[in-house]
Amino acid sequence: MFKGNRSTLTGASGPTRLAVNVTNHSSGCRTTVYSSNTVTGGKGLTNITVTPSSP
Repeated sequence: MFKGNRSTLTGASGPTRLAVNVTNHSSGCRTTVYSSNTVTGGKGLTNITVTPSSP
């Protein structure tokens, strides 16, 4: 679970450039990335669906 993290990828290189790059997203290994995470630069926050953060 990723919640409330800040990433700065400005100037990063390479093909992925995501704050959270999920490589195993199966039913036995669930990964949750919440919308409270932020990223500056790069290609985006993650390569999976982002879950809305609870208030």
